[in-house]
Amino acid sequence: MKRPAVHAGTAILAGALLAGCAGPSPLSPRDQAAVPAGSTLVLERALRVPGGSARVFVQDGRVMHGSLGSGMNRFRPRCSFRLERVGNEPLMNIIEPGRFETGTAYNRAHVRNRIGQGMQVASAADGMQLASRERGGPNPGHLTHVIEIPLSSQRQPQVAEFTCEQDLPPNWRGELGLHAIHEATGDIVTIEPAD
Repeated sequence: MKRPAVHAGTAILAGALLAGCAGPSPLSPRDQAAVPAGSTLVLERALRVPGGSARVFVQDGRVMHGSLGSGMNRFRPRCSFRLERVGNEPLMNIIEPGRFETGTAYNRAHVRNRIGQGMQVASAADGMQLASRERGGPNPGHLTHVIEIPLSSQRQPQVAEFTCEQDLPPNWRGELGLHAIHEATGDIVTIEPAD
């Protein structure tokens, strides 16, 4: 009689162990509301730009120090503000809280193999899909989904772009949107969608 109880306990333990190995659950494509052009991105607090850099990274509602990959979980949404030099002005070292108008969001996905070559898959705002194969072939373990949103602000013209990315299984169908942005930025960024 005790033997079936051992098998049931073993099955429960094995199931729990396998669930722990499953990794993060990907975002549901249904949860990803688009970011309409003309929306407003509101930066709620100042962000310090690391010296020698033109990007500030945010993940899980925290500013991440260093470059992409240093301490960031690629399977969780991560976002960044990108600066561009305007004229001869040096790059700003603090992005002040403020409002930024968004342009048309551009979604794409890519996969890279170990030597940095692979496949680029893109989808433009009108839904057109493009793909090109580079020599070396893809590693189908995951795709890095990216949303790039042009920004404009008369007060802070160097803040050029807001980008979010997340590595997801190759069978995930969808585009990153408002849910991923909120998950990455927490209370640092608010998106006010255009009407």
